Amino acid sequence: MVYAIRLPAPYVADDHFIFYRLQQNGIFGFASQPPTSFFRPLISLHYSLDYWVGMSPLFSHGVNLLWHGGCAVLLYGLAYRLLMRWGWNRGRARVAAYLGASLFAVLPANVEAVAWFAARADMVATAGALGALWLLMRFQERGYWRDYLAALACFTVGLFCKESLLTFPVIVWL
Repeated sequence: MVYAIRLPAPYVADDHFIFYRLQQNGIFGFASQPPTSFFRPLISLHYSLDYWVGMSPLFSHGVNLLWHGGCAVLLYGLAYRLLMRWGWNRGRARVAAYLGASLFAVLPANVEAVAWFAARADMVATAGALGALWLLMRFQERGYWRDYLAALACFTVGLFCKESLLTFPVIVWL
């Protein structure tokens, strides 16, 4: 993948601060003390797992790369479902969804998400939002309540990783 060159690179900027907070204050040390004081319990667990693995940049960047790839796959699924809903034929919808997801996967603007350990919150929140949207669309089509509950779970996961997902219900409502 395009970002593979970044895998062995060292940590940068806020990455060291996060590990310092974990050393000083334990599993939720990142989010429990000023100046951060964010309520991000699931991303704090992610950071703690990296800390327990031994603070390996290769491992941390690899996990970020997997999240980024997962977001691209979710984007493909969402775009395909949306295009089919709009009446596109299967072949064109697959190609367009693939091109959109591929562009997302290799877009240079996303290098920060893979290269910067602290940006994992963005990717996990994005995965939660994309998964929730996809499941809500499926709920509308099929009417299975388990799709709705799974969408709610995806939203909750994303929200507990980054508070910017508070706007998600408004976006869905629009």
